[in-house]
Amino acid sequence: MKVALLFLPAWSIKTAPLGVACISAALKSDGHTVHSFDWNVRLFHQLNSPHLWDLDNDQQWTQESIFKANLLPNIKFFLDQWVDELLKNNYDAIGFSAFRSNAYPTAYVSSLIKKIAPSVKLFIGGPAIVTPESALSYFFDDGGMDAAVVGEGEKTAIELLRRWQNNESIIDLNGIILKRGYKTIGRMVMNPRQATMNINDLPFPDFSDFNLSQYSELALGIQFSRGCVANCTFCTENTFYWPKFVSKSPEKIVEEINYQINKHEVQIFLPADSLMNGNISVLGKLSDLLIENQTNIQWGGNMRIDPKMTPDFLKKIKTANCNWIVFGIESGSDPILKAMRKGITHNQIITVIKNTYEAGIQVSINIIVGFPGETEEFFQDTLKLLETCSDYISFISSTVFGLDPNTYVGQNPEKYGIETLDSQEKTIWQEGPEDGLGWRSISGDSNREIRSQRLIQIRAFIETYLLTTKLNKVVDSL
Repeated sequence: MKVALLFLPAWSIKTAPLGVACISAALKSDGHTVHSFDWNVRLFHQLNSPHLWDLDNDQQWTQESIFKANLLPNIKFFLDQWVDELLKNNYDAIGFSAFRSNAYPTAYVSSLIKKIAPSVKLFIGGPAIVTPESALSYFFDDGGMDAAVVGEGEKTAIELLRRWQNNESIIDLNGIILKRGYKTIGRMVMNPRQATMNINDLPFPDFSDFNLSQYSELALGIQFSRGCVANCTFCTENTFYWPKFVSKSPEKIVEEINYQINKHEVQIFLPADSLMNGNISVLGKLSDLLIENQTNIQWGGNMRIDPKMTPDFLKKIKTANCNWIVFGIESGSDPILKAMRKGITHNQIITVIKNTYEAGIQVSINIIVGFPGETEEFFQDTLKLLETCSDYISFISSTVFGLDPNTYVGQNPEKYGIETLDSQEKTIWQEGPEDGLGWRSISGDSNREIRSQRLIQIRAFIETYLLTTKLNKVVDSL
């Protein structure tokens, strides 16, 4: 089949979309003709309005009323024009990569394509496809999708296109969401997911259709692993995205790195892993191979705090040119860390962050404010941790806890002493319909105003204390 893969705004323009490149490679390996289009980066350069790609403030993309009233009128001309260009190439099927921040533009484009060319098969995958309800609300009723792929997409996408090509039914195909007819919500079907794949067998991601000079960094995404070894109560990682943790072999990773270096002349790789150190031994062996082969790259990404990350281990991965790490700290309070099932402590966080910094690796951390049970005392514990580690941290990302109904907390609110709010009480503090449910503690210790104020406070702390401290040190060194 002749297939187009589309990536719509808004998303980071740091590097070409890895998910699209993975599906392109898989479909090409099965004999399909595939062309990939990044309309996200294309629109970024067309509009010359970089503030619209500030995804920390993405309501213009993620709130339907705001998107349709304010943003769509400004981008509709370009999307309509590009759809016309696309359809002149007579594709048999068109696939989309869906994230929360590009859901409405994706639905708009897919709906337009279906109206103009109803015989073209439309399919979609990505993190926005987690339940039948989400796929229905965003993409089926308005977007005209024929099927949505759930979870790992390579194997399912290949089988989906094979069946379409052979005019076979897809009703019993594992790993998809579809509507048996397009009239009633009650006939929405989500088939069981495909079994977890051996990711060592996958072809290397295909970035050949992307102009890498259009992106903000000459870098490529890569996956060392899929899934997560943790089981945090606020996360859907193991519930919907990756049922279990699997790693590529160190040898396969090095082979992929060398392949992409030779093909695209890149030296920076951005692992898209939920955590790169889910298997410490694999990460250590990978570092040994990179050092042994004198592979001249820079890399880094998400890791979890782990006592196994000793000073010697950290020095080794630094020698292998791991130059930055993002730790999901979330809280500095031991009781909150326990309630989150993080499996780490306040003191372990400080030790690993300090050792990482002293190994010469740049440290960034993520913080979640307002988790159920967070008292003012526990919130202050987080501020104290930040103050203690201020010399070692380069960047802090902070957000307020949003109650996702698909997480352990969302499914067991009574265990956390909380109750959900009526829809009219939802707010944009990651408690809107796209982010989760509005909620408050039954005891009254936490509500949206308290959480909002704590988020403001922690961001003010970051700006005034941490940045001022670093600036003073620079001045003192002059």
